[in-house]
Amino acid sequence: ADIPGGVVNTAVAQGMDPMGTTVTSPPDDGVTQFSGTPALTVVKSADLAEITMAGDVITYSFEVTNTGNVTVDNVSITDAGPSFGGAAGTNSLQGLSCPLTTLAPTESTTCTATYTVSQADFDNAIAGDSSAMNIAIANGTPPVGPPVMSIPDTLDIPVVPFDSISIVKTAGLPTISSGANSTVVDAGDMITYTYLITNAGTTNLTDVSVSDAGPTFMSVPGTNVLSAITCNIDELAPGESTSCTATY
Repeated sequence: ADIPGGVVNTAVAQGMDPMGTTVTSPPDDGVTQFSGTPALTVVKSADLAEITMAGDVITYSFEVTNTGNVTVDNVSITDAGPSFGGAAGTNSLQGLSCPLTTLAPTESTTCTATYTVSQADFDNAIAGDSSAMNIAIANGTPPVGPPVMSIPDTLDIPVVPFDSISIVKTAGLPTISSGANSTVVDAGDMITYTYLITNAGTTNLTDVSVSDAGPTFMSVPGTNVLSAITCNIDELAPGESTSCTATY
């Protein structure tokens, strides 16, 4: 508190002459000027070592330290949120706050914020540099002079994709041909095959299709050709499924 503006100290000398009269000198000032040097640093970290899927929630921590020699008020963080593969995040940083907004010299506080990764963010990262990157700056107000800003601190979190697709095939009861046995498959019966395809990974899949050479009978390939396999959709988001069908 003493540092801004320096310290002024006034002294007066007094004495008593032979007549018993007090003699007082004019006051004299001693002025000590201090150099006020406001400074802040910020170190940014996250609770996730890597991002593995859309829906991951990143908790960011910002450790702000007063490395100057004057108290700094109005401590805050400037952070636009992460970018993914060079593209701005589709969500906003949430709950950015600092438990202390006034820091004495050498004092620190840890601010926090969260970010929820969208599927678009994840896909942008994979299409780019496979990382989530953002920059944080600490700000504050010293007792005198302009606001102070820290050197920016950059944090990169790797984005790690996982590709997987699954299929479950079922065969419906054959369509019974005229005069055929109703309990077994006879010549002329039609079997409808259904294929449930699911995106079991973390990235979007396109050009979804099914390969099927058709049934075999006692290890002998069928003499007819499986019909064209048709699917409801050919693009699947993570966790999404589609149904395809064919007949023989």
